[in-house]
Amino acid sequence: MPSISSATLIKERTLEFCKKIENWELKVNNSPILAKLNEFFQNEYSIIPKKERIGKGAVYISRYISKAMVLFLKKEFNKESKDFLDFSENLFNYGEDNGDVKTQHLALYIFAESIYQFPREFDNAKPLIVRWANYEEWQIRESTGEAILAALKNIPEECLEYLLELTRSDNENLRRLVSESLRPRAD
Repeated sequence: MPSISSATLIKERTLEFCKKIENWELKVNNSPILAKLNEFFQNEYSIIPKKERIGKGAVYISRYISKAMVLFLKKEFNKESKDFLDFSENLFNYGEDNGDVKTQHLALYIFAESIYQFPREFDNAKPLIVRWANYEEWQIRESTGEAILAALKNIPEECLEYLLELTRSDNENLRRLVSESLRPRAD
């Protein structure tokens, strides 16, 4: 029997959660979905055994919730990239307003997954990448690189051109985003 914190079970619970929401209006800033998703996410975090949270914390949970949710909404509700970009920004702001970095991580992973699913919308995502790469919390700056990794997987030439452009920036956070995004990783 898989652990309650397995990626498969997180994705299954996410799909069940998604099916319970009748109106997936993603572009509304104060959508009730933000609170419901945040509550679901916090519950997922709370059921992970404490001894597993170092390896399976908020970032791990965010990765698998976002994968399941974006695929579900793309398939079942024909949601487009702009919907997810708006939703990511709204969820990020919701986390910011509530002082919840974990919720902001979830927003960043939904953002990255939307870039993975809709790579041709990478240009529209760049303003948010720059905003979050310059965020005051270092954890947010580091997780912004997930969006770059998503683009590198599907549109490497276009993404590398963008990264080359960022290396010429006077902004040290943007240059760090480049170096962190290109660091070898196990995935």
